[in-house]
Amino acid sequence: MKRYWHFPLALLGLWAALVLLLSARSPVEWLNVRGWYAQQGASAPYRWTSNRLVVPIRRHDTPIEIELTLASPRWPGRPAPRVVLLADRVPLAALDVPEQPQAFQVVLPPGTAVFELLSPADRPPMDDGRYLGVQVFELQARAHGWARHELIEALVATALLGLLALAAAWCQLRGYLQPAALLALALLLRVVWLRQAPAGFSQGEAVSLVDAWNLLTTGRDHLGHWLPLGTHEALGDWIAPLLTYLELPAVALLGPVPLAGRLTTAFVGALAAPLCYAVARRLALPRAAALLAGLAAAISPWQLLLSRLALPPALVPTGWALCLLCALWFVQRGSPRAALGLACAAGLAVYSYPAMQVAVPLLVAWALALAIVRHLWAVARCWPALAVLGLLWLPFGYDTWFNAASSAWRGQLQLRAATPNEWMAAWWAGYSAYARPARYFAAGADLTRGLPGRSLELSLLAPLIVLGIGLLFWRLGMRRVREPSRHARWSPAPDWWLVLGALLLAPLPASLAVPGSYIFRAAPLAPMLALLAGIGLAVVWQVLNLWLGARQRRLTQLAVGTALVLLLGWQAFGWLSEYLVDYPPQVAGVYQDGLIETFERVAAYAAQADEIWVDTAQIADPYIYLLAARSLPPATAQTQISVERRPGQPNVVARIGKYRFLALTAIPRDLPLLEALPNQYGQPGFVVQRWERDGKRLLIVRRM
Repeated sequence: MKRYWHFPLALLGLWAALVLLLSARSPVEWLNVRGWYAQQGASAPYRWTSNRLVVPIRRHDTPIEIELTLASPRWPGRPAPRVVLLADRVPLAALDVPEQPQAFQVVLPPGTAVFELLSPADRPPMDDGRYLGVQVFELQARAHGWARHELIEALVATALLGLLALAAAWCQLRGYLQPAALLALALLLRVVWLRQAPAGFSQGEAVSLVDAWNLLTTGRDHLGHWLPLGTHEALGDWIAPLLTYLELPAVALLGPVPLAGRLTTAFVGALAAPLCYAVARRLALPRAAALLAGLAAAISPWQLLLSRLALPPALVPTGWALCLLCALWFVQRGSPRAALGLACAAGLAVYSYPAMQVAVPLLVAWALALAIVRHLWAVARCWPALAVLGLLWLPFGYDTWFNAASSAWRGQLQLRAATPNEWMAAWWAGYSAYARPARYFAAGADLTRGLPGRSLELSLLAPLIVLGIGLLFWRLGMRRVREPSRHARWSPAPDWWLVLGALLLAPLPASLAVPGSYIFRAAPLAPMLALLAGIGLAVVWQVLNLWLGARQRRLTQLAVGTALVLLLGWQAFGWLSEYLVDYPPQVAGVYQDGLIETFERVAAYAAQADEIWVDTAQIADPYIYLLAARSLPPATAQTQISVERRPGQPNVVARIGKYRFLALTAIPRDLPLLEALPNQYGQPGFVVQRWERDGKRLLIVRRM
């Protein structure tokens, strides 16, 4: 025990440092402030508010002093605005804001969670769509005294870090330190600033979360289907259900919020890194090569883009890597246990994404053929695994063959041609496109499928991937070759045939569909590229082993490995910093940032309205955001939803209770304002307006 006396002392020092760090934070949660526009002004920067500025406050047991510098320029017809300051919706003060900046002070009671500034908001003569309240030149908050919750937060953080250190020590003793470190790195890159990047919330993300919330509360999805297993109906297409069921624990804890879904896909996506490491070790590659394969999966921009979105394709890299690992195990051992592992992995993977419904069965068939070649009739002992696989695939097969609606949308995406020759030419053109390096290493992507001007993979990996492909084909004809190590051996040819088959099958589903969305449909290729990079490093190591002596070889390998990691880290840091800083404001409008908050505001006015009209001309699929905002109980929404199903096209939801969804292009825009909501980056967002028509009291929800 005397050896470990420093551990509790280190934890105590860490706790003290965290307390000091947390106490130095501003009481304001700046990243979550809502209701003001982007900063303007050069010499004296300021921000315009909308009608409501919402400032989240970290809870303190002591009063918090707020200092505000406000101004309100006049334009013709605009009176002097009178603002109201509130703490947790309790009025604190009412102020007349002058034209020139003036400082104001207010003290928030202990325990305040939200500070609000309410102001009349008008559209200025130079109309840019914004509704402007007052100008905020300065907003500062200062707590008087220590906060008890900071001590508790520091204690919890210290305990978690301590447990993490103990887990790392345990992994080191058991020989799992490298895959555990890869998992930790991959998870960190996927959860950092996950609330803000990417900004907003896509319709596809909302569907899975809303269905998870409905399944938890009613046992049915949001359209009333009871426990859908094979596929579930989304916005007109039928999508794979695995993500919805994986989201159940997070949704039970957090509700159907974007963070619940993205935490789920971030964790699942992070598993691809240790799985790629494990595949490389199964191939008997050097440990350094396996580490590079795992590192490439952890920092791959392609995989980061996927796993930071709560969409079904985010599950594909991990699912494909797991199937490949289990298939390797089965081909090498041919045992019933290995076959059962492959059956379980493949049985679940087909429910992750439609592309896997094509690729995974073919991979299983290829692995079975190689296992028969290698183990002959010994494979017959594995028949129970086939029964398990058939049982797991039963819901998928039933929906594929007997649910005509589930395949209608898929049929619209299939590649079509007038003659077989034309079809083959079109297929080959699409398939061969995935062999072009420009697909992965050339800059240029649209907002929803990557960073404009950035590639899907790090360019430093390109030469290693080329070397990896060369070694893969060279190994296919070899039986067994000894490594320089006394114990490790290169794996025999059947294993490499399996890898080649996985590489060739990965882009097949994407090539069978109409062109587009290759970042999603070709997602099985992402872990294959990481594995090829690791194989390429094995080539470099082999060359060094042949040319250099033992001492020179170790020093050279250390230098090459260190330089490679540093350069890859530099490239990955550049991509990630752009993704976290520059990308979110660009995509906020596309992902309708602020729409869920808009429906939360609407709920406060809903009782006073006869109907609520939501614009579908400029808002995509608004009904799913209404359900994500929990404006209606799930059971009520399921009975009140009115759906028009159009085979091969998106569904049309016309009404849910008093909410109507229709194009509002002919309705006047200068209606009385209730709420104006900029998005989190200060860009024009959405408005809630009041309108009376034919004796009905209407609420109008539209973009600014």
